[in-house]
Amino acid sequence: MVVRDSPIHGRGVFARQPIPKGTRIIEYAGVRVPVADLARDLVSGRTSGRYVLSWDQTTAIDGEREGNAARFINHGCAPNCEIMYFPDAPYVYAIMTIQGDDELLLDYQLGASDGSRPSAEDASWFPCHCGSPKCRGTMLGS
Repeated sequence: MVVRDSPIHGRGVFARQPIPKGTRIIEYAGVRVPVADLARDLVSGRTSGRYVLSWDQTTAIDGEREGNAARFINHGCAPNCEIMYFPDAPYVYAIMTIQGDDELLLDYQLGASDGSRPSAEDASWFPCHCGSPKCRGTMLGS
């Protein structure tokens, strides 16, 4: 895989060659941070909060700190990858065969940590630009 400019947003991750369905592609790496500390870290400038992946109810993985290329995988409403969680780490897996030069995409399914449903106003804060015919217009979960 290679990281380069994406037509969806900023930088993206692209396959250099076909990736078969079911392939473990990359670990989502970064510093494990207590969720309770994320707001403070954002205010203090330790993180932008842009590359945070939930690990469990109390811990997140901040890919901005000690992360790898996985942090650049963009959101898409018709994803070709998913995150699978193992006891030691989360990994990105291909959920279909990905052709060489295709962008790797995850459905972020963003949402509130308390499980509440996002409002239409919330959706406007997290727009999606994936261009898929299935596009929800937002990175929030349905």
